[in-house]
Amino acid sequence: MTNTVQNMGIMIVDDHKILAESLSRLINERENMEVKAISTSGRDALRYLREHSQNIDLVIMDLRMEEADTEEPAGLTTARRILKEIYVKGVNEIKILIMTQLVDGYLIDLAHKMGVHGYLAKDADSHILFEAIEGICIAKRRYFRGEIAEAWDQFSYEHTGIVEIPKLTPTEKEILQLISEGLTTKEIADKRGKGEDGVEAHRRNIMRKLNARNAPHMIAIAYQYNMI
Repeated sequence: MTNTVQNMGIMIVDDHKILAESLSRLINERENMEVKAISTSGRDALRYLREHSQNIDLVIMDLRMEEADTEEPAGLTTARRILKEIYVKGVNEIKILIMTQLVDGYLIDLAHKMGVHGYLAKDADSHILFEAIEGICIAKRRYFRGEIAEAWDQFSYEHTGIVEIPKLTPTEKEILQLISEGLTTKEIADKRGKGEDGVEAHRRNIMRKLNARNAPHMIAIAYQYNMI
């Protein structure tokens, strides 16, 4: 979708309805921006975008929503699916701006590598929000600045210059790759024709070897080691 500065369609995805509605009112005060839709879940957002993607230039996405997701925050899963299933370069270039309370270097790193266009803390000032929106939608620049850049730099620093890269078995490498592509434990088990318990055991081993706190942290570290 190609829009001018006067016509910027925005969707807000956040399970805190009051916050989403307040953000919508703030954005709608701008002459060149209009909130076209509000969704309280990633599933609903995907359903809307499959039918109305031509109305949306930018999705402002929370990370932590009530949807159960054992592998990663629901917002990251939804962002990945938008970029994989709905985004089409030159035709349907929906941008994604993460806006969350989770300012963790590994999540920022993972979002950037997935192709997310910007990342903001929820306590950012309104002028920073609009700077990010206009930078992403008008100037066509990705927006990872301020405290976000600092947290990201710290994570990158911690995983730069590692002499001994953790060694994974071929099966662990395969499962790590499938996890990085957004597959659930059940989907991986079905794909490999193996049981879910075995997949979970391999995932725990990978996390132990990479010294990862959770699945997103594991994937971000694996990117740093060029394992995926």
